Amino acid sequence: SALSFDPKIEDKREQTQEHFNRIRTFGKSAALIKTADLYCNLPFVNYVNDFNTHSYLQYKYQLFQDMFADLLHNDPMYQAFQERCKGILGEIK
Repeated sequence: SALSFDPKIEDKREQTQEHFNRIRTFGKSAALIKTADLYCNLPFVNYVNDFNTHSYLQYKYQLFQDMFADLLHNDPMYQAFQERCKGILGEIK
């Protein structure tokens, strides 16, 4: 329940926001599973040539960091995720 997007929400950014909100309600374990998922998929951003898709992915990764830094900042998986984001996406803000 926590880790799946709601396909009824058509706007990708709204869908992502709702998804991450749901993960927060499930707590740290769900957030760490999502962190690992995002960490593993992050290198594929390099293969996205479409500007709108790339922009959305930057939004998604930054939103996750913004929403979960307080909960996960001391966790080694989250720290590795943040470093990988910097290495692949650079400084987004």
